[in-house]
Amino acid sequence: MTPIHARVDIVHRYLRALDAGDTGEIVTLFHPAGEVISPFLGRVPTTGFFAKLAESSLRSDITVHDVLPSLTEPRVAAYFHYGWTLRDGSVVEFDCCDIFDFAPQPDDGTPPQIATMTIIYDTAPVRAAVGDKYA
Repeated sequence: MTPIHARVDIVHRYLRALDAGDTGEIVTLFHPAGEVISPFLGRVPTTGFFAKLAESSLRSDITVHDVLPSLTEPRVAAYFHYGWTLRDGSVVEFDCCDIFDFAPQPDDGTPPQIATMTIIYDTAPVRAAVGDKYA
């Protein structure tokens, strides 16, 4: 498997785990020093971000539009529709783009690890509909 295909595979695994609500699986895809850059929370260590997401969520419904690998950088973008059911039962739906930057990969055959995930979406309608559910 080429490095580009391996990174795309990791992103597809992430999206399946997010859809399933499997934060334990998600965290294994990240480098131990991994971070998430979130419109709601800012820059947060991976484990802290996904713990907050799990606390705030009942379920996630992911519809993948596209997964786009960079041909020049160790980066993959995922464009998807996110149906997010919050703990209080309210549902928020929006299109989202997550940008995955990967850690340098050793030559020992281990799978790539996500170093940073940057979440991009329009937060104005989400905040207007439900407020800051991470607070």
